[in-house]
Amino acid sequence: MKILSRLTSVFVLFVFSIAEENWAGPDFLVIGAMKSGTSSLLEYLVDHPQIKKGKEKEIHFFDKYFSKGVEWYETQFPKKEENSDFLTGEATPAYLLFPSIPKKVYELYPDVKLIVILRNPVDRAFSNHKMNLRNGKNVASFEDRIFKELKTIEKHCKNRN
Repeated sequence: MKILSRLTSVFVLFVFSIAEENWAGPDFLVIGAMKSGTSSLLEYLVDHPQIKKGKEKEIHFFDKYFSKGVEWYETQFPKKEENSDFLTGEATPAYLLFPSIPKKVYELYPDVKLIVILRNPVDRAFSNHKMNLRNGKNVASFEDRIFKELKTIEKHCKNRN
């Protein structure tokens, strides 16, 4: 509040109008492996009348857009009025890949629920391979892709030591 007293009245009105709109962060985050069903799970959740999703399925705040700030992130979700009776959240599978993200989430939203969805790794990899083939991104055989991925993993493991 001390800072606000130094600002012009126009800016102060703008700041208070945002605060009065009751933007709030997520109640839940769906995270998980790619091709594990995060999109389906989010759609099943929002079929419930008291669950609303954010503007985008994958907001990527904690991994790509953290520099945009918490205020920006909270505007990605429906407004919560005083007597609102709904939950809101998003599904960004990539959050599972970054060890620093759970701490960031907890620091900003200690009550948020993390819903983690996993899949048999072979089924997931084959599903991803088929998607890449459909999208023209992958011309190698599934077997070749597995061997290439194993070499990448071995390389990363050697670099850690």
